[in-house]
Amino acid sequence: MCPSEDGMTACTVQCCMSVGPNGECMSHHVNTTKQDDSDKFCTGIGIDMYMSGFTSVTASDFECLNLLFASWTLTTPLRFGVACVGVFLLAILTELLTKWRRDLSKRFSRSSKRDFAMISLYGLQVGLGYFLMLVSMTYQVELFIMVCVGLVTGHACFNLAAPPPMGTDPCCVGRESLNDGDVASDKYMSINGNDKDALTNPLMADLSQKVVLQIDGMTCNSCTTTVTAALRRVPGVADVRVTLATGVAEVALSSSGDGLRTRPAPLVNAVTEVGFDATQAYDTV
Repeated sequence: MCPSEDGMTACTVQCCMSVGPNGECMSHHVNTTKQDDSDKFCTGIGIDMYMSGFTSVTASDFECLNLLFASWTLTTPLRFGVACVGVFLLAILTELLTKWRRDLSKRFSRSSKRDFAMISLYGLQVGLGYFLMLVSMTYQVELFIMVCVGLVTGHACFNLAAPPPMGTDPCCVGRESLNDGDVASDKYMSINGNDKDALTNPLMADLSQKVVLQIDGMTCNSCTTTVTAALRRVPGVADVRVTLATGVAEVALSSSGDGLRTRPAPLVNAVTEVGFDATQAYDTV
């Protein structure tokens, strides 16, 4: 405060960096440094997805991404790189879980421990599948590529020789038929009397002129069509009926195909060549 010419006082407001011993302001200037945003990896506080469509880190206005959780904001190149590697490995693990479930279903018979393990692996696989789906829905180009490359790599490493699943969605890959536990552990499948009556039609009433195969891996009507066409191309086959629900193929033999009943290798090979597993069944009556 200081007196004016007319005896009044006037007030001034000053911003001081330091105060002297008598209370005087030692500096009236504030040195501020403008933050340079040019070296930032991304901008903003983090978003859940890119609403304008697929966005790459090379975009000039690339916004920081929250990878499903606010605490997982990819604000640096290191964090983004770790996220890409992690997504890639999780995609591989999703395909590996398919192999583990398939091997477990074939190696062990039904029991409480086996069922608990199957359910646990199924739950983990479905969870990972939905995680990968949500990562893809962020519309971040590099992360989406890591999801696809990881799934393809996992499939090539662990499931290339297996019959194709029902679909390609990673979130639903755990639901495909694994034929887990309904088939005997030995090479042949036993058909009881009730099943035989349900499967036999007038054309194939004579078991001496028929070969019954158990087909593994069929999940849709297109599969039955493929197997039927493959079996009909085998010399000595008169007709074929494939049942999707039971996975059974009945092959009626012509007079020239009598040898296929005792040596069904050509039939089995024909099914294998189109991507499915086949074993000969026998009647216990």
